[in-house]
Amino acid sequence: MQYAEAADAPNTLRAYRSDWQAFVTWCRHAGFAPLPAAPKTVGTDLAAHAGTHAVATLRRRLVTIARAHKQAGIAGLWPGHPAIRNVLRGIARERGTAQCQASALTTPEIRRVVAVCSNDLAGLRDCALILLGYAAALRRSELVGVDREHLAFTDQALRLTLPRSKGDQEGQGEEVGVPRGKRRETCPIRALEAWLQASDTRYGPVFRWVTRWGTVEPRRLSAGGVPLILRRRAELAGL
Repeated sequence: MQYAEAADAPNTLRAYRSDWQAFVTWCRHAGFAPLPAAPKTVGTDLAAHAGTHAVATLRRRLVTIARAHKQAGIAGLWPGHPAIRNVLRGIARERGTAQCQASALTTPEIRRVVAVCSNDLAGLRDCALILLGYAAALRRSELVGVDREHLAFTDQALRLTLPRSKGDQEGQGEEVGVPRGKRRETCPIRALEAWLQASDTRYGPVFRWVTRWGTVEPRRLSAGGVPLILRRRAELAGL
């Protein structure tokens, strides 16, 4: 597989190629088609490797599979499909990871939640935070720990480096790929770009406190603030 968007990151490219080859090999041994792959097949693959792979590695594997389908011109394999998302969420819960609670919402519910986010600074931040947390299945600590320096944008995707990930035994950081969404209003990359531009965030913490007067503070949003934001937006959406 060729991943043009990751051409400047040899380690990421090797990881994607390794993930894809491992998935193809597993499918052949299990009697499933790797391309196109049914959502249930992908979910079964994730479950089969839950005991030997870190959650972050499974997330990257999922992004690799979805990207391979997209590059082959095959639509319909969305990581948010219940047959995939529920498996990954169950693995994370069993491992005891505290994920962003957006992971507990369905795709239609996420659309309703971000629809109530206004175009002011707080709304743009909340929209970006919710969509990125959902798309990348990030833990709350990982989400608020993202710095501008951890983000690399391309035309097709976002490459996010998670430093000191629990699944990263060598301490080099875990890289997660997030593809652009089909819907403009729910694309995590568009939402993130809009927030970064509006807040003029050029370095340091990506998700920061916004005061009641609409001022962006330099201090990082706390992990405890994530469920509060999600709960407030969910209530506004009538969930």
